[in-house]
Amino acid sequence: MWLLSKNKKKFLLTLPLFLLTSCTGGSVVYKSQSLAIQSSVPVTAEVSKELADSVRLERIVVIPKGDNYIIQLTLRNFSDNPLNVIYKVELYNSEGLKVDFLTSKWTTLELDSNGERVVKVVVPKRLVGKLSSVKIFVRTFERGG
Repeated sequence: MWLLSKNKKKFLLTLPLFLLTSCTGGSVVYKSQSLAIQSSVPVTAEVSKELADSVRLERIVVIPKGDNYIIQLTLRNFSDNPLNVIYKVELYNSEGLKVDFLTSKWTTLELDSNGERVVKVVVPKRLVGKLSSVKIFVRTFERGG
């Protein structure tokens, strides 16, 4: 369902939980083309090609809460074995440059066999007007590297 106001700069998107899927280069990218924070900051998530057969991004949801937006990603492990994956969040300013002090380090996440985990990312509302995009990457965890 799309609700548009007369002022095209502000619109509200109500999205289904299923996301569009496309392939690019060496990784499988799951993204909702219309999912955004305040309609102006697109949120995309990328799952590496190595994980494509066993890990799926089930949904991305943006929730306004107090002075922040909470981005929730639900990852599901379809394999019969537990997996360790790593994820990282990158925020980009209006010039397309990565905002280093907001960019997270790689964080380890354990996915139980045939289980699901929710990753929560907090974006302060006061920064949204200065951002051009939010990107979340999920990769395989490689020990010793």
